[in-house]
Amino acid sequence: ENVDAAAIYNNLGLVHDRLGDFEKAKEYHDLALSITQKKLGPENVQVATSYSNLGSVHEQLGDFEKAKEYQELALSIYQKKLGPENVQVATSYSNLGVVYNRLGDFEKAKEYHDHALSITQKKLGPENVQVATSYSNLGVVHNRLGDFEKAKEYQELALSIRKKKLGPENVQVATSYNNLGSVHAELGDFEKAKEYHELALSITQKKLGPENVQVATSYNNLGLVHYKLSDFGKAKKYHEDRKSVV
Repeated sequence: ENVDAAAIYNNLGLVHDRLGDFEKAKEYHDLALSITQKKLGPENVQVATSYSNLGSVHEQLGDFEKAKEYQELALSIYQKKLGPENVQVATSYSNLGVVYNRLGDFEKAKEYHDHALSITQKKLGPENVQVATSYSNLGVVHNRLGDFEKAKEYQELALSIRKKKLGPENVQVATSYNNLGSVHAELGDFEKAKEYHELALSITQKKLGPENVQVATSYNNLGLVHYKLSDFGKAKKYHEDRKSVV
């Protein structure tokens, strides 16, 4: 029950999360939480980190209410111990925004992402990658709210920062291309949507390999766009490519 052991459990949890073994990740984060609560007290920042990690894992497992509960606990400690405008607080706001989006409460999601954006802009500057993440999250929420022009604006801001700071072939750039493709499809501009999804596919294939889930997502999106363009042969091919990946 040493604090160093808790740190190792936490790191193992993060690794298993990246490997997609969310049950194992949860097990390790539970162990880390148990030790840090006992050794450091219930309101320590490391306890908040365990709460946040558990929130992320429960989100991946589809238990969004539990995810919300853990992220709220993390936010409460971070606000108390680090101050209301700390970057870690912004991360908690962002995490809660994602959870509320998954719960279908898009107004609440927007509120949290706005908080995150405000802090990151102030503390990290207008062109920080975390600012781009907030723009991207807000774009997703506005898309769900049906405000497609605002969604496009936010996704374009996210893309601009990511290309500048991460390079033109980064996976986060591909995510922005994918998001912009989806927005243009909602706006009925299927040619533009196709262009963005093709860019996303090119990057994800190169950076993640031909059988990655994000590659499958791009195949699916391109299949849908080609269907809308009445190119049914191409649509069929992309959906078959997706099926071969997943």
